[in-house]
Amino acid sequence: MEYTYPPLLFSLLFFTVFAVYLCIGIHGIYLNPKASLNKLFLAVCISLCLWSLGFSMTNSASGSETSLFWRRLAALGWTSSYSILLHFILVLTGKTGILKRSWFYILLYLPALINLYIFSLSIKMSAMQSDMVEIDTGWDLFFYIYYAGYLLAILVLIWIWKQKSSERNVQRQAKLIFTSFLIVSFGSSNLTNTLPQMAPVFILIPIIAIYYSIQRYGLMQHKIINKDELILDDKTRTILFDYLSIGFLTAGLLGFLSEFLPHTPTEKSSLYSNLLTGGLLLGIGFVIMIIQRLVGEDKKNTLNTIVLLFSIPLITLRFLQYAGITVWAFPVVFVIISLVFNKRSLLLGLTAVSIITQILMWIYMPKTIVQVDAFDYILRIGIFILALWIGLYVNKIYVARLRENAYQISFQRMLSEILIDFVRINQTNFDEKTNHLLETIGRFLQVDRTYFFLFNHDNNTMACTHEWCNQGIEPEIAVNKDIPFSVFPWWMEQLEGNKLVCIQDVSQLPAEAGAEKKQLQRQKVKSLVSVPIKGNGRVQGFLGINAVTSFKEWSPDHIKMLKILANLLADGLIKIKEEKEIEIKAYYDHLTALPNRILFAERLSQAIHLAKQSGKFVAVMFIDLDDFKTVNDTMGHSGGDALIKEVAQRLERCLRETDTVARFGGDEFLIMINNIPDDKDITKIVMKIMGLFERPIHLFGQEFFITGSAGVSVYPVDGEDTETLTQNADIAMYKAKGKGKNQCVLFTADMKDEVQQDMKLTHSLYRTKERQKLPLLSAASQTVYGSDNRFGGLTELEPPPNWYDSS
Repeated sequence: MEYTYPPLLFSLLFFTVFAVYLCIGIHGIYLNPKASLNKLFLAVCISLCLWSLGFSMTNSASGSETSLFWRRLAALGWTSSYSILLHFILVLTGKTGILKRSWFYILLYLPALINLYIFSLSIKMSAMQSDMVEIDTGWDLFFYIYYAGYLLAILVLIWIWKQKSSERNVQRQAKLIFTSFLIVSFGSSNLTNTLPQMAPVFILIPIIAIYYSIQRYGLMQHKIINKDELILDDKTRTILFDYLSIGFLTAGLLGFLSEFLPHTPTEKSSLYSNLLTGGLLLGIGFVIMIIQRLVGEDKKNTLNTIVLLFSIPLITLRFLQYAGITVWAFPVVFVIISLVFNKRSLLLGLTAVSIITQILMWIYMPKTIVQVDAFDYILRIGIFILALWIGLYVNKIYVARLRENAYQISFQRMLSEILIDFVRINQTNFDEKTNHLLETIGRFLQVDRTYFFLFNHDNNTMACTHEWCNQGIEPEIAVNKDIPFSVFPWWMEQLEGNKLVCIQDVSQLPAEAGAEKKQLQRQKVKSLVSVPIKGNGRVQGFLGINAVTSFKEWSPDHIKMLKILANLLADGLIKIKEEKEIEIKAYYDHLTALPNRILFAERLSQAIHLAKQSGKFVAVMFIDLDDFKTVNDTMGHSGGDALIKEVAQRLERCLRETDTVARFGGDEFLIMINNIPDDKDITKIVMKIMGLFERPIHLFGQEFFITGSAGVSVYPVDGEDTETLTQNADIAMYKAKGKGKNQCVLFTADMKDEVQQDMKLTHSLYRTKERQKLPLLSAASQTVYGSDNRFGGLTELEPPPNWYDSS
């Protein structure tokens, strides 16, 4: 006797297979929506979903027309699934070169299009085909050739992929997928005619094998999710599903209590029905709650999606008698939840399952009469309350996310402006840009005071160098100067350890921070943050933020921002320090730290420019130390250096801020005396400077009397440019040395003529030596010019012109 299988059993089986394909496809595209392999896998799953759903509805169809409609829908799936599956395997195995040829797509999908037209699109031809049990020739044979050929091609591609790959994981997953397709090929060919076509059930085997490879071996490319792009983080998602589980648990308890409501029928089955309904709702609620607690984050989303998708048909069919008025609306709650997920897969899946469930209800109960009573209204009100509850939380998430996005945009704009501003920082604009930075921070964070402390490690003190205060807040920069580190030991310990000091409530400071607490309470500070500024391997200072009028809660974003800005300040300090070092090397003497001749020339040029406008005088004084070689010979070069530094300090102390003393080189100094109103004052100023050499200098326990010879030139009398004034002062200095040292001589025009005459005489003597025309000098002459025989003992020399001039 031939056994007849109940159609409803196969309908349920195919519908379950449909749900599995749907969930696997959604998970695959969730991993990386942009990857072509993931898109093809979703297309394969959709085609198999149509195949399974069509067979599910066909088996339980009430009439031939309905059955034909669902068979044509199933044909959309089974006619295209093998072409899409082969396309997926080509991409999976790396055979993408052939896919670059457009004609190949025609060959790949042409059999599917022919079968699709024959078995689905053409009403006449699809009606002529055999039913699900009988197998005849004709177009069925064409389909089986298409099925067998494509399945064979898939097996060959996977086998080649396995053989050519050297990676062990690839070989394992290739073997697994190959074996699963081999099972399908044997299983589907040995089906008995007593069973309906089970191909969609058998093809589930390789699909599960691919899904296992995804989970076990990372078969498909996983998208790296940026946490900042998520509307829901892990914590808020868990809270949201907790709310939903509470809703299910509450509904389950109400299901048990509905036995005592007036609407409850008196049949014996009423208690069983209510227990089943309550148990179903409680079970779904407990499952959702357990998933949030016991499952890892990587699997939680998938399981939550599966539970929600399955709950829609289960609950809707359980409340079938109320479906026309109440229960159909409960999936709307799930739709509200899906709105805050970054992926649309959950929303699309919920919508698809809800529509399919309604179609099932339409088929099984196309028309029914229902009675609306108090229970129905209570159920409606409960759904509205649940939707409102979930909706309020969703709205809270959206508002918080929008505020966070607005904050991030504002933060990025502010940070960009500061970064651009600090790119052009230098010694000249450092104060201006630092003050602007403090003001920007203060207004952005809505605090009362921002400030910058700089450490002086040489004397272990710190000082507030820059400060911004909100309106109505008294500045503290004037009183925060040269504070010893020992005054605030706890604070310094934290900063020196490169630790950030973040205090929400000053009154909660630890006992060891007593001095800090007292100081902050004097300033009426309620909350503060201090970020260490580190440069060149040590803490150079700190950036401080004070909240005075109200308590301030410092978020991780605030701390992150302040650390970035502290690093900007540290980079600015390093840049300023490097500029100073370069400037010192270029413009200052390394021994005395006085300006060198380059900087002296620049300042003298500026002074001359101002003197042209004011009509005042500028004096240049050239000083050369007398008998400096004696100090070097006596004390060594270290003693000579110490003497040079002492003279430099004495000269620097006796000058005004507008004047400049520079080391010209060796034991020579240049002094610019600026802004002299009367030329009669020049002599007084010069004599005051020369008086510095009357006092002895003490070095290494010895007393030295050192003198200097000086020459002075005056703008505009002795020159109108830096070079001329310096040169004329030098000439006057040599004139002073010729008078017996420790003298100061003012430059005159005659001195320049004398120098020129000396140069001509020296030149003529050397030319005479070359011509060997200078006769030997007498003994008397040798006492005048010296007996060092510097002229080489030449015998003949005509005296040069003007030899006996007074010059």
